[in-house]
Amino acid sequence: MTPQELRAAAVAACLARFQGKTYAPGKNDDVRMTAHLLHHLGVAVPILKGCKWSCERSGMRLLKRKGFDDLHAAVDALGLPRIGWASARLGDLIAIPSTCGVGALAVHTGNGAMLTFLDGHDGAVVARIADALHAWRTV
Repeated sequence: MTPQELRAAAVAACLARFQGKTYAPGKNDDVRMTAHLLHHLGVAVPILKGCKWSCERSGMRLLKRKGFDDLHAAVDALGLPRIGWASARLGDLIAIPSTCGVGALAVHTGNGAMLTFLDGHDGAVVARIADALHAWRTV
């Protein structure tokens, strides 16, 4: 399987599992969505091993206990190369601002769009990339 085919299969798996699913911290959220993508790409996410959270506050406490200021620092710790968001390709991770201050993550779905959980929507949606901060190359 070529890297592009691997990326496409991983994004399709994320869309099938998360698109339209109601936001539920620790189950259907941006952290689990990006971990699902990375799993399908063969990238280990050891910092999530044994971690459970049921609300954003407990997720933030968990991040602090692990030594991270926000989600973006946790992704940096995985060793993925950080890139400008305009250079992101299908299957890359995108950092977007959040209202809770811990950061938010999205999956690049191609053609300038991303799969993410947005305020005002019931579940994960594919939306245009508008105010991304940066991105990470996954494969």
